Amino acid sequence: MPKRDMAEKQGTEPGPRAASPEKPGDIALTAELEAAIAHAYEVFAPYGERFTAQVCRCASCFSEADRDRLLALPLRRIDGYLLDQYSWSAHGHDDDGPLSDDLRYLLPRYFEMFALNDASLHNTPECNLTQLGHTGYRSIWPVAEVAAIDRYFDALLSACLTNDAVEGGWPGFSGSGYRCALQFDEVLVMLIRAGADVARLLAIWDAASGPAAALHIANQRFQLVTDGKGTRLHNEHLESDGRAAALLVGAFVTSPRATQRIEAAFFQTTDPAAQSLLSDALFLG
Repeated sequence: MPKRDMAEKQGTEPGPRAASPEKPGDIALTAELEAAIAHAYEVFAPYGERFTAQVCRCASCFSEADRDRLLALPLRRIDGYLLDQYSWSAHGHDDDGPLSDDLRYLLPRYFEMFALNDASLHNTPECNLTQLGHTGYRSIWPVAEVAAIDRYFDALLSACLTNDAVEGGWPGFSGSGYRCALQFDEVLVMLIRAGADVARLLAIWDAASGPAAALHIANQRFQLVTDGKGTRLHNEHLESDGRAAALLVGAFVTSPRATQRIEAAFFQTTDPAAQSLLSDALFLG
């Protein structure tokens, strides 16, 4: 067992986690998601001994004090603030070297804290796992590690698709001013930038049953842009190298099947706010 993990085992074990979201826009920690996180901790445990926290230590990036804390804390006690700082300060990347080893060590904690709705990691979620997307992990890392990442991505997406909370007060978003409380597009873009298999993500979305998944389809229709190349999800983080993925999302949420699902969900839900959002989206089909 790696030294850092051994020290962690000898310390205080993580306390119980909330099984249900505290705020309407929170992600629910499903059994599937919790199991995926636990599995990631097991798979990436060997990287504890190799962790060196290679980050930019200029005045604008990672402070020496924060780096010392990152190195000293057991993995399960690293907070979202430090992970967020790491995301912005670990500028370099490699496919299977020391920088990737650092990232692999931290990945389970990223997975856990994001699923627990940590405020620091939900501030600009699209940037959380950019370093992962810059590696060649899908073709270079061990199969078990890639499978653990995909298992988490699948479980996270599925958990998000169970959230059917709708909030008002957004007149510039939809005709009636309603939108989904959970900003699903931010999670989707985070996964895309992390190198997720987009077709796999859309297949999970397509297979998700119930009005919640259709609500997120409806919500995304108000976040599209159309130009000469087609209709795509509009997100600044996909404008440079994520347009192909954005086009796939655009095609998915504007398809005839998507329209049918939105219409069916309108009659399945009894929530007037949800019905307003679904109705608004039908006019964009």
